[in-house]
Amino acid sequence: MTTSKIDLTKLTRTKSGALIGRGLDDQSLWGQAKAYRKDVISHYKMLKNQDFGQLKSQLYWVSIKLDGHMKFLWIDETDCFLFDLNGQVIVDLPALDDAKSAFVLSGYQSVLLVGELYDDNHLVRPRANTIDGVLTNGDTQRLVFGAFDVLALDDQKFVPKNHEDKNQVIKALCCNPDSCLYHPIQQWLVDKKELMKRYNAWIEEGEEGVVCLSDDTHEVYKIKPTQTLDLVVVGYTVVPEHPESIRVLLVALMRPDGSLQLIGSVGVGFSIQERKDFFSRLHTTTVPSEYKATDGNKTLYTMVNPLVVVEVEYQEFVTDRNNQPRLKACLSFSDERGYMANRLEPFGDILGCNFTRIRDDKGVNPTDLRLTQLADFCELKNLECGARAANLSPGQVLVRQVFSRITKGVTSVRKFLVWETNKTYDMGYHKYVFIYINFSPNRKKPLVRVVRVSNDLDTINLILNDFKEKEIKRGWAEYL
Repeated sequence: MTTSKIDLTKLTRTKSGALIGRGLDDQSLWGQAKAYRKDVISHYKMLKNQDFGQLKSQLYWVSIKLDGHMKFLWIDETDCFLFDLNGQVIVDLPALDDAKSAFVLSGYQSVLLVGELYDDNHLVRPRANTIDGVLTNGDTQRLVFGAFDVLALDDQKFVPKNHEDKNQVIKALCCNPDSCLYHPIQQWLVDKKELMKRYNAWIEEGEEGVVCLSDDTHEVYKIKPTQTLDLVVVGYTVVPEHPESIRVLLVALMRPDGSLQLIGSVGVGFSIQERKDFFSRLHTTTVPSEYKATDGNKTLYTMVNPLVVVEVEYQEFVTDRNNQPRLKACLSFSDERGYMANRLEPFGDILGCNFTRIRDDKGVNPTDLRLTQLADFCELKNLECGARAANLSPGQVLVRQVFSRITKGVTSVRKFLVWETNKTYDMGYHKYVFIYINFSPNRKKPLVRVVRVSNDLDTINLILNDFKEKEIKRGWAEYL
């Protein structure tokens, strides 16, 4: 009997009967999952439905895109569980019972699969945002695991000859004819013409999109129809080489009380002339802001009067990250004070975003910019709620220690700080923060700073003591 790779004491039994929690004890499994995200998932390409001409191969393996949660499935003689990239483990699902039964017939000693856990309620197509509710307080007979990749067999990395070879292995591993909760993701080998035909038919039937890949190029594409949103511009950054051209627009929707809910940025879809025109239109409307943010190039946004409404296309609206809700800034605006920060709100990000046009026919009001434009694509419960005042309590310094050492007339400094934020995660803060500052004037990079956060004081204290043990040796004197 092998040793279990999970710690059941860290899992909690939900009302649905499932055991859930961050109980993955095996770092090797976690490392394989993270490597898969880096080497495979991060290279998936988004393709708009009108861009089939970008596909270079003649033949593609195509499958219907399931709107679920990507999970890794580990099975051996001891364990059968799902886990994700955040280390969260799920045990005691009917789908896992079916997976274990099929594994017994496979002849392998262990297997690590990748697949999609989705909610099959037989009424509408699967929606990713219903899964957590089912796991917590629902009928887990609705949850199905569809396998689409193999990472390891009998603790050895699986390297298929081609995609057909991999498909045959997955089918063999899912060979439980009595199971409807554990299955291989069905795939078809088609040419580009047939791919387009199937895509259009599936979209008409209400499917989310397709995933296709080629044995020739080894490229994987997600193809989904685009949606549109009307958003108001609240900030911009410029192209450094062309300071009179915008690079990125910061955009927002409007809550019923008139507060502005940030949703993301758009930097694609502009012509050269449009970038210049936006700068000419925006740079004279700058306003003060207590809210600060940077674009993907670490350039600070210039905040502007919310006057210009734009239409953007997007492919996905994502509301969680590593099983935590995405918290986004919600701002109030006045002509006198500019932008004021409210409490962060559970919201989401738009992916595959593309500027289409300015909407001079739309006004800056809670009707034209309503959050409920997203109602068909998410199940957020706060789309019709107003902003909540931040009311942030001041933090409290718990530890402040400074050490110095003089070497050949040069003083080096090492500083340790721990403080309690007196705030909560739903405000966008962790409870405790540790900062280590290392200043050595003769070093190529004189100042080094390390930040660690946690909601557990014992964890923060362990981090503090570990850094002090490594960094403070003989010759360092504490500055009192």
